Amino acid sequence: MLFAALLLALLVGCGERQPKGWEYRPAHGAYAASLSYSFDDGEGTRFARSCNGEPQFMLTGGVWEGPEFTLTSGDKSWRFQTSQGEHGHYLVVEGREPNQAIAHATTEISFQVGKWRREIRPAEPLAKFVGDCT
Repeated sequence: MLFAALLLALLVGCGERQPKGWEYRPAHGAYAASLSYSFDDGEGTRFARSCNGEPQFMLTGGVWEGPEFTLTSGDKSWRFQTSQGEHGHYLVVEGREPNQAIAHATTEISFQVGKWRREIRPAEPLAKFVGDCT
C-alpha cells in the first residue's frame, strides 16, 4: 500500500492535466521507469504503473462510487476492493495473474465500478514498459 500511496501522490499531487493517451518514461538515474494512460475525461482518471519488480497496475481519479470494481482483460475478469487514500480514491489491481494479464494484454482492458467504466487499448508504450521493467 505504501507503493500505491506514493504513486497516487505523485500522479495527483501536481494537479496538472495530462493529454489523453499513453506516456512511458524510461528509468533514468534514481527514478524507476513509469507508465501512464490519461483519459482526459474531466475526472482526472489515469491508469498508472511504476517499475519496481512485479507489476502492480492501478487506476486513479474518476468519478465513481462503490466498494468494489471489476477488471477485465481479454476473456478473464476479476473483482477487487476499491481503495481510499489521503489524496483520493483508486483501483489497485492485486495479484500476479491479473497484473500479468494487463502486462500482456492484446485486447481491451477495462475497469468498472457500478455503471462507471473506463477502457484502454494496449499499445506500444505498454509493451515497451513491460519489456524494460522485467
